[in-house]
Amino acid sequence: MGCCQTTCVLGAEQEELDLMPPIKVLADSLIVDADGEPLRQCNESITTKVSHVTVHLPDELTADVSQSPTSDSEPLVVTPSQRRNTRSRDLPTLIKVRKIDRNASPPSAKPCPPTEEFSLARWYVDVREWILPEGPESSQFLFLINCLDPTEQVRVRRFVSFEDQKRALVSRLLARQVCSAVLGIPDADVRIKRTKGNKPFLATPHNSASEPNFNFNISHDGDYVVVASEAYCVCGIDVVDRAVSVKKYESLTRSFTVSENELICSQPTDSEKAKMFSLLWSCKEAYTKARGDGLKFELSRAEFSIVDKCGTDGAVHLSVVVDGVCMPRWAFHSILLDKDHRVTVARGPPCDVVDANGEFASTLKRPVGSFTTEQWACHLHTPHPTFTRLPIGYLVPEAYRHQFAAIGGHMPAADFHPVTPASPTSPRSYRLPQLGTNFFGAAGAYSPRSRCVTDACLVETLSFQLAT
Repeated sequence: MGCCQTTCVLGAEQEELDLMPPIKVLADSLIVDADGEPLRQCNESITTKVSHVTVHLPDELTADVSQSPTSDSEPLVVTPSQRRNTRSRDLPTLIKVRKIDRNASPPSAKPCPPTEEFSLARWYVDVREWILPEGPESSQFLFLINCLDPTEQVRVRRFVSFEDQKRALVSRLLARQVCSAVLGIPDADVRIKRTKGNKPFLATPHNSASEPNFNFNISHDGDYVVVASEAYCVCGIDVVDRAVSVKKYESLTRSFTVSENELICSQPTDSEKAKMFSLLWSCKEAYTKARGDGLKFELSRAEFSIVDKCGTDGAVHLSVVVDGVCMPRWAFHSILLDKDHRVTVARGPPCDVVDANGEFASTLKRPVGSFTTEQWACHLHTPHPTFTRLPIGYLVPEAYRHQFAAIGGHMPAADFHPVTPASPTSPRSYRLPQLGTNFFGAAGAYSPRSRCVTDACLVETLSFQLAT
């Protein structure tokens, strides 16, 4: 099996985790690889060599790490010399698990370690505002399409409908502008490529220390074209017109799980059914677009659950279970752009990217393994910026904006700067779905918890490393 990560789900009656080199993995533990992908479920105790051990605790348990002399020290690191000199019966005195009151308040999240400020983008363009009576021969359309390279121009022209051509043109210009604005790359140097799954990415090398995993994603539907960028997480975005018919949902029921179909059908009116359908559909699309699967991913493999609803913009936070396994390193944030359009942004770990050629993956410079669990939770739940409406003129390379203005183009104000500075925050506390007897959701149905816990508690309670 080689080096792998071992995740132990401790039962209510277990009071110690017995560590020994090679390590003993308790029954009912989940073996995962270094990227967090499940390898197998242990039905009996086994002995194996591992590189990391992560302990996930249910509600009624907590962990004491007593690395002498204090219990507030850094996570335990057992060096090779310690392994040779430490007797297996002594190790449980260093790491113990004890029961706690089920009704006790959860421990408060530790403050997130200081991290350099980074930039995020959440933009949208309303193509209804770009009125071109002359169609594809209008001066503004010709001006903007000439900002693209010949290959992209051909792709835009392939669309039969002029409205579709406008959306395709705006989406390509948004991609170029978000790279230029966030990273400070001159437009002439921006090179956009696509993965085999058709996920766009920046191919131009950059040395931004504050955005080591810079990536972006585009979506368009109805009247809007939207873009999101992230500095650490991989992102996917989907905008959906909520004015869909129930018949459209009925033609796509196979894309949803049994629980999702029940949730949609339980809505009291056809209008509410359509709204729930659009929410779950946009999550599925955002998830596959973040990963880069394209059409190859079977959407019914992913089941989404509402974590909480908050705010006046229809904001909803969701979690996902894929193939029966909870994915705590993913988070989904969905809002209403207006009463007819919903947009969902997915955030996830770089190791989940599907990239057959490896070009996009090679641009992600900081792997998820370089973060502590708490750091990753902080980045995963960094507050999302408000979506900013862009005038068409902002998509024009800065050197040519005066020319676009001369032919009547709508230009931004001189001080218009839609890139949002951000920094990670401590994980929020909100209600999380109950994942049944298995912490990772491999068994048991969802039901609301009776109390709030933090995202960090969901991801990891105690982690320590056995040095190799």
